[in-house]
Amino acid sequence: MDNLIHRLYSNSGWASLGRFLSIIFILLINGLVTRLLTPYQVGQYFLIFSLVTIATIAAQLGLNQAIVKLVSEHLSRGKVNIANYIAIRSVKTVLISVFSISTLAIIFSYYYIDEIQAKWSFSYYTAFLIIAWFALLTYQSILAECFRGYHNIKQSIIFGGVFSNFLLASFIATHWVIKKSSSIEIILGISALAILINLIFSQIVYNKITSSEMKEAVDLPRDVMSIAWPIWYTNLTLIILIHADIWIIGSFLSSNDVAIYGAAARLAAFIGIPLLIINSVISPVITDLYYKNNIRQLQRIIGVAATLASIPALLITSLYLIFGKDILMLVFGPFYSSGLWVLLILGAGQFFNVISGSCGLVLVMTGYHKLMLKITISTSLSAIILSIAAAFFLKNSIYIAIIFSSALIIQNILMLLFAYRRTGIFTFTKFNISVLKP
Repeated sequence: MDNLIHRLYSNSGWASLGRFLSIIFILLINGLVTRLLTPYQVGQYFLIFSLVTIATIAAQLGLNQAIVKLVSEHLSRGKVNIANYIAIRSVKTVLISVFSISTLAIIFSYYYIDEIQAKWSFSYYTAFLIIAWFALLTYQSILAECFRGYHNIKQSIIFGGVFSNFLLASFIATHWVIKKSSSIEIILGISALAILINLIFSQIVYNKITSSEMKEAVDLPRDVMSIAWPIWYTNLTLIILIHADIWIIGSFLSSNDVAIYGAAARLAAFIGIPLLIINSVISPVITDLYYKNNIRQLQRIIGVAATLASIPALLITSLYLIFGKDILMLVFGPFYSSGLWVLLILGAGQFFNVISGSCGLVLVMTGYHKLMLKITISTSLSAIILSIAAAFFLKNSIYIAIIFSSALIIQNILMLLFAYRRTGIFTFTKFNISVLKP
């Protein structure tokens, strides 16, 4: 087995361990939140989480993936100075973006606090905590991508969420033991504190990686933002597609519907985690091999990756089919067991997403990010328009789940076909275990 396959298994091991721990922590966090808050507050929490996630993607300006591509590419050419410079300047650019968005959000909250209180029952203090959570989470995310660009998968996994989720789970569990109820403000404050502590440690490690002295003046490559902007559009559109359903439900249906749908969607998302693990490992490898025109070896890596992701995804999907209602009750409580059909429908879309392999990542990392953008926008807009109509006329979250799951499947079919046509790389899982052998 060649060194790249060995590295894939090694990095996948770290990534799998990190994601497994994250799953445990996230399940614990969600389970405790649904028990500490009322269903109405849980619905608010899911909407806030969705808002923060979208804002985090927006603030990164597409530099999260551009860093991985460009840092890895320049390291493979031996241009360490340029790689370091790209990482440092990109992080500073994201921090400026975070500051700008946070400032605008604070001004907006100040002038429209009465409307916010009437609509959401939020105080100015609550809005400030949401902004703080967003700012800290964005910085945590961009540092994690820097680690990934330098092939430091272990640090990327640990500081990209594992450690902060461990702290958050510990803090919330302690709070639950001491006091059996809570508020949105306390949960937000604890979340921000956990990320802040994580950032202190990750910043120390990051400084060591990029602290090598610049021996010569370097210019930031002109293609950084030309690569980042299409990625930003694609990521933002994709994250809106992922989260638009819960906002549509929040706009047309009740807060209880939001809570039930949000809980089911959280569980369904776990099916896609194996692919996220694999993508986090192979993204710099794709750039490296494609730059060296080693398509045959890259195809093998993609095949191994797809198979590694599909096996646990199939297992999780099977568990949901057999024990879905019991799992919902165990994790979130009896109130949320009615979300079974939403879980199964959204789970079907996630499972197809996994078995389609890393088709979207291949398009982005091989220079076809604009094509990826067009595919994402077309499927996203179609899903949002149809879902708004379904929510308005049918008043049932199951139809919204069907629309968004179908959109995800169609999107993956298009990405799969175009990735093969443009790069010659076929990413769909072949369900052949022998591909894992040396």
